Amino acid sequence: MDSEWTENSSLLHRPLRWGESVWIPEQNWRLSAAEGLLCIGFGSLALFLPGITLAIATYLFAITAISLGIGEVVDSIRGSLDGDESSSEVVLEPWRRWLLFLLGLLHLFIGIGSLMWPGVTANFILNVVAAWAVLIGCTEVLIGCNARDSIGWGNIINGFVMVILGAFLYAVSPAEGILALIWAFGVLGLIGGFFLLLSAVWTRRRELQELNSSSQSIQSEESEGIDRLSQRDQSAVRNIDV
Repeated sequence: MDSEWTENSSLLHRPLRWGESVWIPEQNWRLSAAEGLLCIGFGSLALFLPGITLAIATYLFAITAISLGIGEVVDSIRGSLDGDESSSEVVLEPWRRWLLFLLGLLHLFIGIGSLMWPGVTANFILNVVAAWAVLIGCTEVLIGCNARDSIGWGNIINGFVMVILGAFLYAVSPAEGILALIWAFGVLGLIGGFFLLLSAVWTRRRELQELNSSSQSIQSEESEGIDRLSQRDQSAVRNIDV
């Protein structure tokens, strides 16, 4: 197994040829299965209960922003940050302390505002996603136009799809756009969870196959050892008879 992995690891430093595969060490199949179930649960919740999903996402966003803001304000007042293993803390310069303090206040304002005005937060997230889709789509189209092989057509098609998605989110009403966005995340969650479960099943099957092969090899070695001992005993008996 080690020699096989050493041989395969050398292939990672060069492009793979057509039909060539590399075996990567297995990830934890239990973790993949848990992630798959979580993604499927989130996708189902987003598809069947979009209102609850939006509320949960908004509150999680607000709690995350408030936690970041509190930590940054505390660090700016202390004037230090947690360092690496060699030093326990890193002393900040005055202007960095003020910058960290203002950034913490901004995060606190965003988090508290998200709790007080969840509708405004949802519209803001929708506009950010729409702008991100248009920007990524235009970038993909430019990359595809500059590419000289068949891969460029995939970039162009993907770019146009992203631009259309961003324009759609801008064109429809905020409520419809948020609902469409939640449904899109729900579908992606279901698809991703399904493939994660498939990966967990495949990984577990591969582990069982390796365990069976190793147990069979151990049994064969034990049987060979027993045969050798029996042959030695028989030869010893023959020598005694002689």
